[in-house]
Amino acid sequence: MNFIETLKNIAYSFSANLVSLGISVFMIAFVPKFLSIDDYGLWQLFLFYFSYLGFLHFGWEDGIYLRYAGKRFEELDQKTFAGQFYGVTALQIFLAIAVTIGSQVFVDDSVKRIALDCAVWLAPFVNFTNLCNFVMQITNRIKDYAKFLLTERIVFFLGVVFFLAGLVS
Repeated sequence: MNFIETLKNIAYSFSANLVSLGISVFMIAFVPKFLSIDDYGLWQLFLFYFSYLGFLHFGWEDGIYLRYAGKRFEELDQKTFAGQFYGVTALQIFLAIAVTIGSQVFVDDSVKRIALDCAVWLAPFVNFTNLCNFVMQITNRIKDYAKFLLTERIVFFLGVVFFLAGLVS
């Protein structure tokens, strides 16, 4: 890899992370202003549950990261990786179903149950995204990683703005 390509990769990654930081600052500084105290508490509970979703792959994605790091994207076996993606997604859906059933049985507070169920049903998307990010990073597709990260954060931002607009009106 040459110096110019390395600088471009750094610029792409830095730009995407800068936009991600801006969205995070917006979420911390402005979202609470639009929420009632109870809604803000629910939001924080949801974010608490959401923060643990990355552990629900039980190291599967980390193993992929360790096993294939340094390979070129063209060297990766497409069938093997398709199976890995399907397997991770199927595991996440199974866990989401199990947690949803468990929350119906063990969580008495309906507000806490809603926060947990909403968070856990994001697990297939979150961990699929994380696996995509891992694959792009290990194969040095930093530009694609930056685009993917940027798209993910913008979709999240627009979703929050959409729901906040519904609360305000």
